[in-house]
Amino acid sequence: MSMKKFTQLMVILLILSFGSSSALAGKSLSGVMSTRVTFADEVKAITVQGDYGYVLHGHNMSVLDVSNPVEARVLGSVEAIGKALVVEKDYVYLISGYTLRVVNVSNPVNPVLVSSTGIRERLTSIDYHDEYVYIGGGWGLSIVDISDPHAPQEISFFDRNLGIVSQVVVASDPTGQSDKVYAYLSTVANPPHRGGGLIIVDVSDPANPQHTDPICNEWCGNGEGLSDLVLQDAYVFASNSWEPQYYGLEVWDTSDPARPRLNTVYYTPDTPLYNVALQGEQIYTAGLEKNNDDREVLITFDVTNKSELLQAGWQLTAHNRGYGDMFATDNCLYIPQGEAGLEILCESNVTPTPPKVTFLPLLSWFGE
Repeated sequence: MSMKKFTQLMVILLILSFGSSSALAGKSLSGVMSTRVTFADEVKAITVQGDYGYVLHGHNMSVLDVSNPVEARVLGSVEAIGKALVVEKDYVYLISGYTLRVVNVSNPVNPVLVSSTGIRERLTSIDYHDEYVYIGGGWGLSIVDISDPHAPQEISFFDRNLGIVSQVVVASDPTGQSDKVYAYLSTVANPPHRGGGLIIVDVSDPANPQHTDPICNEWCGNGEGLSDLVLQDAYVFASNSWEPQYYGLEVWDTSDPARPRLNTVYYTPDTPLYNVALQGEQIYTAGLEKNNDDREVLITFDVTNKSELLQAGWQLTAHNRGYGDMFATDNCLYIPQGEAGLEILCESNVTPTPPKVTFLPLLSWFGE
């Protein structure tokens, strides 16, 4: 063995001895517990609150007991069609087509549909903030007052140069320097309505949303589009599956919401990235390897350094990019997989496990 390969081997042995990234996607099976919950129809989306998971599948929403995630079990179900959902206390808000539905889950064994409200456009994404739900759609952003879950009221619709809203995340000013509330939107260019890329809307007054960047009143957008995003403090992590030359994970500094700044991009050539989930300093992304029989993959990034992302894990997965968002808790990752059901990956913390192995680019050094 050459000295170069010997040195490389020693580096890998050190990684195995002392551990490395905590990315679930990069661990050996000895470090991760995995389970799959199957349903009679396709799993489309999942969200988790406390000991319960809320799953959209087929024309139904089911409540799971995830107090022990690797032994998750269905508690109750209700007929309620949806493609995306958000939960707040005793209510789940789910969207499909042109309809917002509200389900009371105070009794998880017997969830009850309490209202259905028509919204003016085809709906794609939803988030909750302070008694309002914010719904992204094919032409803009709808804001709905749900202070009375039995009678939601759409109070505003904002479509000025937004394009198609693929994801919406709403949060108070992450810098803590104001009492502003912002909607962070991943958008796809739609020429009549422009857009494309990251757009931030000031929704401090839900009845009168406004662009943070005045330029957006005339034109807005910085690319063909983004598929999904998550927010951590003043940073947005967004996936790109629309522009082949820009496939990858983008990091935006939004400390100045009027002028978000692209911090860095981790490019994934030939692999568009779709859904993303955040867990501490890890980002999980679902991708599709175009140059390798369209294999579905789960790629994990260490985002500790917001200016230099590191790929921390990679593995094949049955995850289908056509289904809803992944959801991450402190120790588990929930992955909707269509007809394959719901996959749950959890870090093993029940018994001591062997050293955790992370798939790193180092391994490729043993090639020719």
